[in-house]
Amino acid sequence: MGAEDSLLALAVADAVTTMSHLETQWDAAKLMVKLREYFNKGAKGMSFKGKMGRTALEELVNAYADASLGYLYGALGDREWLLTGQVDFLLLLDAGIKDHFPQPLLESVAQSDFENLVLQSYERAFDEQRFFPILTEAVPAVVSGPKLKKKVWNALDQGRKDTMKNLPGSADEMVNNWIQNSVKLLSEASGGYPEGLVEAPSLVSLFCTLIAKGSLPRTLLQEGQPIPVGMVDGAVNAAYIVHTQGADEEPVAKKLHLSVSMGLQGYAVPAWGGAAGGGLGASMFGLGSPWGLKLPNREPEPALEQGPQMQLQMGMSWM
Repeated sequence: MGAEDSLLALAVADAVTTMSHLETQWDAAKLMVKLREYFNKGAKGMSFKGKMGRTALEELVNAYADASLGYLYGALGDREWLLTGQVDFLLLLDAGIKDHFPQPLLESVAQSDFENLVLQSYERAFDEQRFFPILTEAVPAVVSGPKLKKKVWNALDQGRKDTMKNLPGSADEMVNNWIQNSVKLLSEASGGYPEGLVEAPSLVSLFCTLIAKGSLPRTLLQEGQPIPVGMVDGAVNAAYIVHTQGADEEPVAKKLHLSVSMGLQGYAVPAWGGAAGGGLGASMFGLGSPWGLKLPNREPEPALEQGPQMQLQMGMSWM
């Protein structure tokens, strides 16, 4: 099969026919050439030797999706039709895989499994590529210095990826888990003191900006649904409590009776239990039994009335 009649070439031709009216800078001929280039280049350097089975295929499909959509966004990331998801490139990804991957590898899984794998990989990679420029633009507003920017960027990027692996069922769950995972990574990168990298109020501001600019997957947002920025302050404060290591090296979980209610506006949080009335209990933030913590038998102390608000691997060059 020649380049002009490959599955990818045919899929690109169909895609350009339906989207050419949206692209105002390139004509249809150039757009076809460039799209084929991106999805062919995505397979460059991939090794298939000795690779068989679902696990191997999944890794390779994810790598191909990341590379191909990375080239696509690198060249066309300023196009409104791309940022708003007006064009679906799933069939191009599917065709590129069938053109470049060995047939025995593709046949090592059932057809239905292959289709689901490609769909999931496409949605994940497309969502991540859409998010990268939003994060890159937002980080310098709260931290300065190339090393610090990179640490914060990496923590929020990886925290989001870790969150999406567990397929959050709602926007609130997504925001909660993303904050928890990101602060945990900030803590690991700072020797247990995330405040040393970015203060809690600054991280609250950063997450609110990211959410407002469209960082949540569209699949979790229904039309007309308000974006969940109101919960960010409390979630960030709780995450800093959990993931800050004290100077005496005691796990912060032992000190929760002192400050677990700090920053959770309108919620009274008992020392070792759930929230009274509000439903934002410690277990929501990973402090309760899901971690398997063995909490001491003691009478709960009163919650503080008011506490102070606590505030690339891609090879990118920070200015």
